[in-house]
Amino acid sequence: MKGQHSEWKIIKVIEGSIFDLIVNLNANSPKYGSIFQYDLSIDSPALLIPPFHAHGFQCLTERATVAYCVDKSYVKHADIGINPLSNQLMSYWPIIPQKVSSKDLSLPLLERQDYSEKCSICEIVT
Repeated sequence: MKGQHSEWKIIKVIEGSIFDLIVNLNANSPKYGSIFQYDLSIDSPALLIPPFHAHGFQCLTERATVAYCVDKSYVKHADIGINPLSNQLMSYWPIIPQKVSSKDLSLPLLERQDYSEKCSICEIVT
């Protein structure tokens, strides 16, 4: 699950369906640490994800195509993420994740990471 520091994201399914999982990493938010889940398909509206939220999704159909737009260019030092196999996330995934990249597996577990330092300048409160 990835979340670039302070970028807006728009997710739109244009083929198939996905399960979308979002974690609030904004330490200034009263909903810090909250987990949000959505089943999205071609019939679903676009999903707007605010800054300081990690985001990951899983295909629910054999094929799925997702349009993914962000409002800022990639900044390597601002990139944060959560290991999708974190204990706090496993009960949310409708299918046990089978194919996870080595980069995602190397990300910190949600239960062992404090994102408050990286996310302390957030201007958005959700």
